[in-house]
Amino acid sequence: MQVTHAGYKDPNNLKFEDITVLGVSVPPTSVTVTDGSQSNTTTNTATWWLQEIKDFYTKTTKFDGIWIDMNEPASFVHGTVGGKCLGDPLLENPPYMPPLESKHLGLNHKTLCMNSEQILSNGKKVRHYDVHNLYGWSHAKPTHDALLDVTGKRGIVVTRSTFPSSGKYAGHWLGDNFSSWEQLSKSIIGMMEFSLFGISYTGADICGFFNEAEYEMCLRWMQLGAFYPYSRNHNGKGSLRQDPVAWDDAFASASRDVLNIRYTLLPYLYTLMFEAHTKGSTVIRPLLHEFVNDKTTWDIYKQFLWGPALLITPALDKGVTEVEGYVPNARWYDYHTAKDVGVRGKMMKMQTPLNHINLHVRGGYILPWQKPENTTYYSRKNPLGLLVALSDTGTAQGSFFWDDGEGIDTVGRNQHLRVSFQVESNTLTSTVDHNGLAPADQLNLGVMKVWGAGKVRITEVKLTDSSGTHHLLLPQHNIDTEELIVDASSKSIPVNCPFTIRWKTSA
Repeated sequence: MQVTHAGYKDPNNLKFEDITVLGVSVPPTSVTVTDGSQSNTTTNTATWWLQEIKDFYTKTTKFDGIWIDMNEPASFVHGTVGGKCLGDPLLENPPYMPPLESKHLGLNHKTLCMNSEQILSNGKKVRHYDVHNLYGWSHAKPTHDALLDVTGKRGIVVTRSTFPSSGKYAGHWLGDNFSSWEQLSKSIIGMMEFSLFGISYTGADICGFFNEAEYEMCLRWMQLGAFYPYSRNHNGKGSLRQDPVAWDDAFASASRDVLNIRYTLLPYLYTLMFEAHTKGSTVIRPLLHEFVNDKTTWDIYKQFLWGPALLITPALDKGVTEVEGYVPNARWYDYHTAKDVGVRGKMMKMQTPLNHINLHVRGGYILPWQKPENTTYYSRKNPLGLLVALSDTGTAQGSFFWDDGEGIDTVGRNQHLRVSFQVESNTLTSTVDHNGLAPADQLNLGVMKVWGAGKVRITEVKLTDSSGTHHLLLPQHNIDTEELIVDASSKSIPVNCPFTIRWKTSA
């Protein structure tokens, strides 16, 4: 989206003395750099930016989200057109320089003059030198506000430049990376770092932005990237295609399989996002956050968790057919086989053929899931499944958050559903903590899978609904894997009403 020439006349553009600061954007044309630091007032830059977004939405094309780039701010000239920054030269080349790629060229290299004047929302005048690191943050909030105003829906903003608390307004991708095994691996570190900054919706450009991707590396990146909260295969203009169908059928099939896992677990990811929004918790989580007293986890950066319960161990090196991953001291189940791995508190060799990524579910937790469809519009309509991974004592707990998927502040307006699940003594109990869903968004219960159900044959499963009516369900119990599967889809049991499911063995 390119702004109109009216922006050049706006009094809220960045200036030094009486000169408006100009830069060069992508594509390379002269642009005016606006003063986003005034974004908290109503009659300044934010108002102008809202109008630009509204005009684009109404006159050019409708959209659901906005991607804001180059907002460090970045420019393809140094300081301003002509390169002559006015004012104190020490601000452009201070005695101490951070370790920048071109620090010998000064702080204004590929950005603004440090002496440029900005005006804060309280009217105070400051130099760009003092607020440079806040520019992306001050861009994200008015963009988010404008998106909600223009579309009337929640939408999403993705920004390149951030600051702590930017996660309240925007997601973040990890910048213009390279197609390399090193960058593939380091993306895990980047996500875990941004989790600490309170920015949960993150991810790297899958398969890399610069340079040409290589088959094996790109496929491994598709597998890892399926578990980025912000999952996007993206590269630069003029580069060869690297999306799954650009390679071969085997690549497309492996990508489809792992993306289907992502979308199966989307209700779990959505619930984690809700908890991050309301509690400040993390979505992408290092192992040390869950196993603080286990010093081995302190040094692990090639594995990570979704919340407390899903362990992801990707292949990050060329040519490998197995990876060595740490299995913390808990009961863990192989996501692909439903079997207890029988290892805890140790490093473990995991087979990883080219079409496989290792995933493990932690005992003691319940993960909500849904059958995936071509789009989430349709998958949202499917019954809610429950994946119950039992602990050593046969217990498990979990939660589920649901709303209409696009409404603004459904939490604050109480237009959502929250359900808690508890398993003890072969009985699952649901508790409705809050029910503010519209009828059109309500879900029915679907398939429940219980892992670690034991080797004694389960012969009876009884569901009791909120009215006290009993429904017998057909148990499918695999003695080898110790997995119990029961399907309640035909019973039309609403998730927004409490229910219990009890199973009995032949013993």
